[in-house]
Amino acid sequence: GGRCRVPNCIFSHPKVVKADESQKLVAPMATNTTVEPTRGVDSSMRKRRKLDDGAFTVSQVNTNVLSPPTTAFTGALNAHNPRKLGAESLGAANTSPAAQDLQSVKRQVSPPSPRANKRGQLQTEHAGEKRAVVETLNPRLVPNPPVGHGTRLVYLVKLHEFMAALNNKLCKSEDPEDTALCVTHADLIKMSLDEEEKLARGNPQVYSNLIRLRMVAYKKMQPDEWRLHRRQQIASNSTIPQVPTKPSPTLVLDTGLSPADELLFLPSLVTKQEGLDSHGYITSPPTSAEIGSARAGVEMSANWEACERCQTRFQVFPDRREDGALTSGGKCTYHHGKRIRPTREKADAIKGHVEPTWDCCNEPVGTAGCTVAETHVFKISDRKRLAAVMPFEWTPENPVLEALPIGDSRRPGAVTFDCEMCYTVRGFELVRLTAVAWPTGEPIIDVLVRPLGAVIDLNSRFSGVFPEQLAGALPHIFDAPPPPPPVTASPPPPAFAPYGNPSGTITPPAPLRIVESPQAARKLLWSFLTPSTPLIGHAIENDLNTIRICHPTIIDTIILYPSPKGPLPMRLGLRYLAKRELDRDIQTAGAAGHNSLEDARATGDLVRLRIGRDWKRMKTEGWTITDGKLCGPQTTHDSKGAVAGEARRGKGRKRWRTLLFATDGAGDDDDDTASETEEDKEKRGAAEGGLQGQE
Repeated sequence: GGRCRVPNCIFSHPKVVKADESQKLVAPMATNTTVEPTRGVDSSMRKRRKLDDGAFTVSQVNTNVLSPPTTAFTGALNAHNPRKLGAESLGAANTSPAAQDLQSVKRQVSPPSPRANKRGQLQTEHAGEKRAVVETLNPRLVPNPPVGHGTRLVYLVKLHEFMAALNNKLCKSEDPEDTALCVTHADLIKMSLDEEEKLARGNPQVYSNLIRLRMVAYKKMQPDEWRLHRRQQIASNSTIPQVPTKPSPTLVLDTGLSPADELLFLPSLVTKQEGLDSHGYITSPPTSAEIGSARAGVEMSANWEACERCQTRFQVFPDRREDGALTSGGKCTYHHGKRIRPTREKADAIKGHVEPTWDCCNEPVGTAGCTVAETHVFKISDRKRLAAVMPFEWTPENPVLEALPIGDSRRPGAVTFDCEMCYTVRGFELVRLTAVAWPTGEPIIDVLVRPLGAVIDLNSRFSGVFPEQLAGALPHIFDAPPPPPPVTASPPPPAFAPYGNPSGTITPPAPLRIVESPQAARKLLWSFLTPSTPLIGHAIENDLNTIRICHPTIIDTIILYPSPKGPLPMRLGLRYLAKRELDRDIQTAGAAGHNSLEDARATGDLVRLRIGRDWKRMKTEGWTITDGKLCGPQTTHDSKGAVAGEARRGKGRKRWRTLLFATDGAGDDDDDTASETEEDKEKRGAAEGGLQGQE
């Protein structure tokens, strides 16, 4: 025990003492002002710190000297910097010359001293910091490799070579903007790996063709195009939300047809409403008996509903409760986003199934909501209950409108419309109505609507309508002349222009006016419609059910662009379709809500894009437009009965024969392309057989 050199040893040792050192131990202790007597233990038996190399312990000290209070660790740590050890932090009585010479006392503990790396540069490693992974030109692992590793490596090296050549041009430039766009060697490798991995995962069947096209594109890319590419990458990787100050110009959609010619294709795109009742479409108004039973059911339930957001049961008070409340149940905690279901992979059997998450907060499904609303809300989907709030009606005849020519400012060839809704004590009600003329995209209606019931939640995150707008809106003036077109200060670039505004002029939106009821909004929409006017929308059943209209001629873009997962009820969102088909970003305002005018124009453009693709294919089959009519492929019979020209394209003729009957004047009896007798069928079959034999 006498040889113990531990400064704070927890074990007892024999009482070996040096008289000359005893006074050194006692003197500093007597200077303490705050002391307390030692209780229960004799002072002569108190353990003291080892001081030098001699064998000694605490000696018999004066019992009148009071010892300082004991703590977990005393004397070794500086009060200002507990990690700083040294002779200055140890009292004269607590250290000895031998203890001060120890290497552990002189050594710096924190922070660690910087050391030089292989390149001679100083670097400091901090605990808990992860080193960045340095990637090399080695293809990343994918679940289903499209080709062998060696082939992928060859493609990756060539792709990196072309990207490096473009990057070197920017690095050598003296322009500071070009220097800012230049990337490091490691970042360039990462860009190449990301590009190759994206193609390998997304399109394995055509991977080789796509990556070769990318290599050719980078090889032929000019420095200006590479600068634009880099700016887009920087913008997409930024975590700061970008607030658009003005609508970005979008590429003009060219179908190769005039607006009047585009109208000829609409009859072939009209949605057949048979069998759509099971998917939420209301094809005929409910009867009075059905409406009566729905009202009786609501009375029996005492207005108890299930919350649309959190599924909590709560009660609605249409005439307000005694305390002024519209609903019961307190606040509503919910997720305002959508569920993200991860793609299933073969490795899930090893790694485990990945749970779906919410896109609003990235939390797993089943966790508590990330958004808190003041009250619960509900939505009605049953056709009888919808009619009990506001009855459905067919689009009426409009003799005044039918007397006008199609294309007049008061009679558009077709109408694209979109509705925004809010939550009230009567359910999900109309709060904004927007309609544009198709295919020009000129707005004809854009008004706010005062709901029938008291508003519970304006649903501003999606509707884009806020209380200030409803409170300060002026009443809408019916039969008002259309506003004059804006005046352009300078001509825009020829290749770009906002849809529906060919001049390129960007004008601030005027404050929206308001109509007094959903019935007034429906009447306003009917003023531009006849039963035969095509009404275009995306998931149009939601808009029609909200405004309570049964229209016989509808065109729904979810039918024109079906989901790859299957038919209805599977469907693709408007935002996704606009990005995939039109390369246009919509609904990007976040909490500011959607813009129904933007959505309506995007829907109209999707229809125009479909028509442009159909017309491109039809031209190859021999279709033409003559005198405002669609004319099918011309077939002629020679003296031997052989059919020449486009007669062999029977598939295209069969598909578009219905279009001829739907077009005015295109399906006359004397047109041999519109009807085919049995004799013609026999001749055509013989002719096709003869031609195949000659081949």
